[in-house]
Amino acid sequence: MTQEDNPQEVTSSSIEPWLAAILHKFEVTTIEASFSGSGDEGHMDDLILTLREGAEGTEDSVWKALKELKVRSAESYRKSLCDILEEKVEKDADPVGNYSDNEGGSVFLTIAISEDAAEVIYTDYTPGSYDDEYDDEEEPEYEDDFDPGT
Repeated sequence: MTQEDNPQEVTSSSIEPWLAAILHKFEVTTIEASFSGSGDEGHMDDLILTLREGAEGTEDSVWKALKELKVRSAESYRKSLCDILEEKVEKDADPVGNYSDNEGGSVFLTIAISEDAAEVIYTDYTPGSYDDEYDDEEEPEYEDDFDPGT
């Protein structure tokens, strides 16, 4: 299913205007992120920056700059813009669906970047397919003298 097949309401991203402005200066037009869960926690699988066609830089050069640029946080230590961006994108993914439980669900989202704003323009949630009945199945028991080679 494409984004055009599934129109959704545009919502504000948790990416603040100052960070959107920096991303815009680096010619970032969209951010695509995917998350999945298994075990007791979920994680970000991928975070892709799409740059304007004809942009001077590359996705790698933008990531390098975001890792090097740091701001002082309220806790009085420096934090990279890369870390801040990842936190904000993860915050945007949380209300889409529960990807971090034992069920193994997944979330995909796209965020559009403009000069002074970021908007979540596409989300998709796939619930996990973990089958609880599987745990209840017993393994077959074999006699002590069972020899699978005979």
